[in-house]
Amino acid sequence: MSFAKYIDSLETSELQLTTIRTKLLQELFESKRPLTSDELVMKMDRHGVSAHRATIYRDLDYFVEKNIVSILKIVGEKARLYELNREHRHHFKCMKCGSIGVFSAPGVEKELAKLEKTLKKQNGWLVQSHSLKLYGLCKTCNKNDEK
Repeated sequence: MSFAKYIDSLETSELQLTTIRTKLLQELFESKRPLTSDELVMKMDRHGVSAHRATIYRDLDYFVEKNIVSILKIVGEKARLYELNREHRHHFKCMKCGSIGVFSAPGVEKELAKLEKTLKKQNGWLVQSHSLKLYGLCKTCNKNDEK
């Protein structure tokens, strides 16, 4: 989805399109990984957009409520992680350095679709969504551990 589509979805809601809301969406759109609210505050400060933390928290909660943004829950992460609702993606967390990566896996999606059909047939379960999170060592930490 293009950035303009996210702006359009915000404009059709009952909230006014402000500089802060636009910048929050832009930071999330440009990020290659989920961000904490603290990271968003710092990024906005660096770009000359000053906002109270409470305003940013309220706007993020509103984006979540309107299904524009989702909260990612990762084992071992105390802070909430926010990301735009985009195409279906999966996540990887390095257990050593804590970095979080995002990836898509079409082959895995096909296998999960088969599993969902099997679960429905065998157990009567209707899977409505899934979330795949992998934990291990990132490339850098893996190289360091091999030395």
